[in-house]
Amino acid sequence: MRIVYALIAGADSADFAGNAAMAQTMYDNYFVGPEPPPTPTLEARAGSQKIYLNWGAASESALDPLTGENDFAGYKLYRSDDLGRTWGTEDRNNDNACLEIEYFPIAQYTVNEPGDRIAHSYTDEGLINGVEYWYCLVAFDRGDGTIDPLQSGFGIAGEASNVVAIRPVSDPAGYYEAAATVEHTYSGTGQPSEGEVIPTIFDQSELTGSEYSVRFEDTDTNSYWYLINNSTGDTLLAQQDLYNAEPDMYPVCEGLRVVVLNPEIHPAGISQTGMAGDSITLQVADFNGLSLLFLGAPSDWALGYARYRATYELRYTEDSTMAPWLWGTMVPGNYDPIPIPFEAWNMATNQRVSLVFDAWDYHDQWQPGDSLVIVDYPYDPDLDLDILAYYSYYSWHFNLESSVYDPAVGDILTIEGAPLNGPGDVFNFQVDGVDVQMAGQELKNIRVAPNPYFVQYSSRVETSEGQSMLFFNNLPNQCTIRIYNLAGDLVETIEHDNDTGSESWDLMSSGSRLVAAGVYLFHVESEYGDHLGRFAVVK
Repeated sequence: MRIVYALIAGADSADFAGNAAMAQTMYDNYFVGPEPPPTPTLEARAGSQKIYLNWGAASESALDPLTGENDFAGYKLYRSDDLGRTWGTEDRNNDNACLEIEYFPIAQYTVNEPGDRIAHSYTDEGLINGVEYWYCLVAFDRGDGTIDPLQSGFGIAGEASNVVAIRPVSDPAGYYEAAATVEHTYSGTGQPSEGEVIPTIFDQSELTGSEYSVRFEDTDTNSYWYLINNSTGDTLLAQQDLYNAEPDMYPVCEGLRVVVLNPEIHPAGISQTGMAGDSITLQVADFNGLSLLFLGAPSDWALGYARYRATYELRYTEDSTMAPWLWGTMVPGNYDPIPIPFEAWNMATNQRVSLVFDAWDYHDQWQPGDSLVIVDYPYDPDLDLDILAYYSYYSWHFNLESSVYDPAVGDILTIEGAPLNGPGDVFNFQVDGVDVQMAGQELKNIRVAPNPYFVQYSSRVETSEGQSMLFFNNLPNQCTIRIYNLAGDLVETIEHDNDTGSESWDLMSSGSRLVAAGVYLFHVESEYGDHLGRFAVVK
């Protein structure tokens, strides 16, 4: 007979019982215990005073070996300013028994359930060029009530996949970002959108093209955007429905993140455009905007933006539209549609659409003070809008100004469509690059830091004992730097080819000797032109 013993302790009886239950679970599971989600892989790109970080989704789908469930809960991102000795400010109130020490992360992202949308990028800004920063990304789980949440550990840059060491660097001369190249074209019959597309490069090495575009599609259920590689013709992202979110929440694909923004969902204009007489007779008193929000429903129930982008005409025609009461589905009773003296037309589709009236109490005769709801569903007095179109097809909610209300046949109120992104809008852009003319003009901005150099630059830059480091900043992306003493002797030649605007020098001559104190000249040679400068070394 085989007998297995367990030594169990606890802070109190409840803790003891929980630990005993976990010991039994571990035994039943052949001593396979819980594990944190798989360690993520963190990638980084240096910018000027900023670092671009991104990671994949491998941590989000793994099953815990103890429970067999996906218990992924989120990510924490930490930054170390001391080469990984600490990871920020210590969280002394942390009560997670599974963490010996915890720090406050610079960013944290969580999901309610595995599979929910979560961030895969972060831009750390306000940094100091030349300083070495370490970043660590950990994935953590929910815990199970007995065991506190587990997370992947800290590590050493170059050894752990979730830790990177990187220095911000100056941008090269003539540098422009992808966001500065965005061009918006429009091929529709209405007005172009007032939306924005903001591309950001996170990994130059993954780019396979030089020009990309964002295009839009309306379907029966949603309004999507697509990311296209114009150089290859490949669709990189399809049927994306994320708009106006935090930048971190957008996916990084082929080293590129695109943020898509829509303007406020509001008509471009509201005015009377058809007049039977000489006076204004149709004027909006209160415009309540999206009917969905007025009803307390989320805006994404709208099945896309097409109905808000459309221009509508409200045509006075005497009693010609049968309109149900807005609250008829919520208040018990039978409420027949009532006649309303208007027709509503969707001018984008040239189709007559439906109307609903809104009043505090139901009544069987429309009154000018009653609010109207445009329902972007083909008008048919025999159809039940409550079944076919409730919520999802409801567009604008408004009421008319009773003090001027005196319409006649021929009077038309026009509600111009909201300038939202749509199928006629295309945003083209190029990847980050260098403008030749600007690069030549900006050679005058090349600087040496520090200048003069006193014994040591900074312990945050020169991180090793006896290390010396001087930086040439605002360089062309490719150039040759030659350093001379005042006698004209060539001290060192540096080939700068990292496509950034910064290059370091360890103050060693070509003969591997530390240079003496004095004034030095430097010559930068590039395809954009040459530059001469000087700096001093003080010991």
